Amino acid sequence: MNEDRATRYHRFKRQLGILGWVLDAAAPRGLAWTGWSGRAPRRRRVSGGEDRSGDVAAPHADSADLRWSFSPLLNEIGSLPLGWYTGYVVERRYGLSNETLAHWVRGRSEVARHRLVAAAAAARR
Repeated sequence: MNEDRATRYHRFKRQLGILGWVLDAAAPRGLAWTGWSGRAPRRRRVSGGEDRSGDVAAPHADSADLRWSFSPLLNEIGSLPLGWYTGYVVERRYGLSNETLAHWVRGRSEVARHRLVAAAAAARR
């Protein structure tokens, strides 16, 4: 790999890394701005006085609890396309990897599983 190609590779990887940081920072703000962050299902009274339970969680669960429990999962799902592009496509384009797609998916799922377990452990504190 000559110096020009290596320079282009590292510049491109830095740009994609910055894009990932921006998307990670913008996602919660976007949910708050659109109002989706407060739309966690919970019990509510209907005008007739009867309880309507269209929720998945227990009646005492707060919407913030639900939001924080699904946040790591949504983050993993949202980062998947950029992770695939930076970790699989770009590496193969520059001839730095001969990993198959199945191996990449297996490695990515292991990382996601570890992150979700750590987030669940942190949420229980």
